[in-house]
Parts: sequence; C-alpha cells; structure tokens
Amino acid sequence: MNCKFLQEVLMFNCRSITHAVIASAICQRPSLSSLSVTDFKEARERENVTSCFIDSLMSLKRLTCLDLSYSCITDSLLYSLTLAALPLRKLVLQGRCQYTYTGISCFLSKCRSLQHLDIQRAKFLNDRRFNVLCAFLGDLVSINVSGCDKLTNSAFFALLRNCPLLTEIRMESTNIGVGSIPSAYVAFEVSKLEVLNLSDSRIDDGALYAISKSCPRLLHLDLEGCHHVTEKGVRLVLDKCIHLRELNLEYCRKVSADTVAKMILLRPSLREIIAPPLLSL
Repeated sequence: MNCKFLQEVLMFNCRSITHAVIASAICQRPSLSSLSVTDFKEARERENVTSCFIDSLMSLKRLTCLDLSYSCITDSLLYSLTLAALPLRKLVLQGRCQYTYTGISCFLSKCRSLQHLDIQRAKFLNDRRFNVLCAFLGDLVSINVSGCDKLTNSAFFALLRNCPLLTEIRMESTNIGVGSIPSAYVAFEVSKLEVLNLSDSRIDDGALYAISKSCPRLLHLDLEGCHHVTEKGVRLVLDKCIHLRELNLEYCRKVSADTVAKMILLRPSLREIIAPPLLSL
C-alpha cells in the first residue's frame, strides 16, 4: 500500500469520488489524524452521508481534526461520532446544515476535548440553546458561529463566561448588539481573547463598550459593515484595548474621516486600519 505514513487528507469538490471509495481508503489508513472532505457532490445529491462512510470515520481512533463542510451532515453521523469517542480537537461543519440541535448537543456534551469549533449557519441555534452548548466548551480556543442569525448579546457573553481559553471568536452576520447586557458580564474579563470578528452584525456602541471592557487584550477587531457603530464606540475600543493592532471599519457609515485619522495617535499599537469607503487619510 502507498503512503503508509499518511496522516492528513484534504479533498475539496471531488465530484467523481464516492463515499464508498473514501470509506475504503480510510480503512487502509486508520492512523489518520486529520480528514477534510468538503463540498462533497454525492453527499449534496443524496442530502445524506452513507453508512459505510460513517463506519469508516468511527475507525479513525487517532483523528483529531475533522472538516465536513458542505457535506450534508446528519444527526446520525453525529451520534456515531459520539459513540466512537474520537479524540477530536477540531470540528468544522459549516454550510448545508442537515443536523439538528439534538445531534450537535449530544456530540458536544460527550466530546469535551474540542478546541476549535466551526458551526457556521446553524440556523436552529438561538440564545437559549447556544447558552446550553457553551457549558460543554470549556477547553475551546476558537469558535465560528457566523451566520447563526438568532444569536444576540446573550450568546456572546455566555461564551466569555464559559470558555476562558478562547483566543478567537467569529460572529459575522449575527444579531450581536441586540438585547441587554447583564452588569455581571461587563465586569468579566477574558484576558486571552485576541481575534474578534463581528462584521455585518448589529453591534452598537453600548455592546462594543461592554466587549472592550471584557476583552482588553484584543489584537484584531473586524467591524466591517456594522452600521450601528459610531465614532464614540470606536474611541471606547481604542481606549480599552491597548494592544489592538488591526481594525476593520470598512462600510461603517457612522464613522468619519476625522476619527480614522486620529486613531494612530489614540492607539499607537495599531498597525493596520481598513477605513470606511470614500475616506481619505
């Protein structure tokens, strides 16, 4: 057999490869530690994954990274992964969500080793459900829930409270900015968070101020398309986040050229600023 030391496999848009072929190959390499099968034509056409493919995944006892983006993941697959007790540290399930809250909740409640989780566009998620999931994610280092448009301020601060090791949060196109912010959360500082992407969300100055107080070690902040953020909110971030290096304000319509021009003076640590359109520095 070839490539007997193979540990990582990445397949994208492989239209002529079937589940059976992949399953057969996986069985020949049970020592794989990383598998990425994304935008899989057969899965999209069936709107399901076959049992042979699921069985082959369960045989990968050393698997730490699994990416099945756009592959019609089902609850059945998540239940099987739960039973297999694989040592997963990274799971990516973005796009074409066929699984439900029941399936992902079952898996996350048992797989406490996860450090990186990507469940973009899981439309069934709301604040109440997400807050429950956060209790299972104490070792999480990065999370991407972009496109989960029912998530609000409550979901964000639940992450801060339950996941003290987080260094990266991506919540693009969510409803962060909506809802109240409990005073207890504002006083909660997450010293490790460095990357925060809130682009195209409903974040406003009030929520931005609370976030900047809770996350003073931010290095990268993306606010692209955040139409409710004003100059006041930007100044509050610059005042609290003293290590900030990158700031994206593209399409922030309420931020003026004068504010952008003063940013370097207000926060000398800045190395890159993406300014709102039609502004000249």
